[in-house]
Amino acid sequence: SNQATTMPSKEFWNHTSDPATCATCDKKLCAKEEVIVPLVSAFLVRIVSENDQRMANGLEDTVITSYHASVNPDIDLNDYIERIHSFSGASPCTYLVSMIYLDRALRKIPGFLVSSFTVHRLFLTCIMLASKFLDDVYFSNLHWSRVGGLKLKELNALEIETLFVLNFNMTVSPLEYSQYRTALLSCSVNGSLPDPLVPFREKQEDPSHLQLCAGIAA
Repeated sequence: SNQATTMPSKEFWNHTSDPATCATCDKKLCAKEEVIVPLVSAFLVRIVSENDQRMANGLEDTVITSYHASVNPDIDLNDYIERIHSFSGASPCTYLVSMIYLDRALRKIPGFLVSSFTVHRLFLTCIMLASKFLDDVYFSNLHWSRVGGLKLKELNALEIETLFVLNFNMTVSPLEYSQYRTALLSCSVNGSLPDPLVPFREKQEDPSHLQLCAGIAA
């Protein structure tokens, strides 16, 4: 269904006693990747801000998808990602992998913008899928729905839809991971958007403009 839906009110986000944290990976191995979480958050905040401004200036989504909310969720994006980080138990590396899934999804949905209307649902679904694929221990969809503020039925539907959008391709090679990591770090340092991160900001109608990066097939 392409029907846009709402998300919970501010009172919901202030409730943090239900979800509980858990360790899902070897913290020694993942410790160096903790830096990825705030970088992903900052990057998404920046892209959403830029796209919201473009929409305010007249640029419109050409599609309405299941990722669209009818109103902006009543929670700051940084706080939303921090909530996921605090209560999902997802390992740090899943945050970068979720960005790779996001990028792959954007390449399959022409005209889609990552905006304040779409980012929460899309990111939640991608980080949940990344955790299921990478982490030895992960929470149920019910827990993820409580953390992310969606009804279980909605999250289940988004999960299936995203898997089909991604053609069930969940594998990320070490080279691909490294290249996205380098691009994200570069973006945080110099403020540019090098490949493979450009599609987050700009709608590209020509598939030839959507290559991941040199040496990797789309």
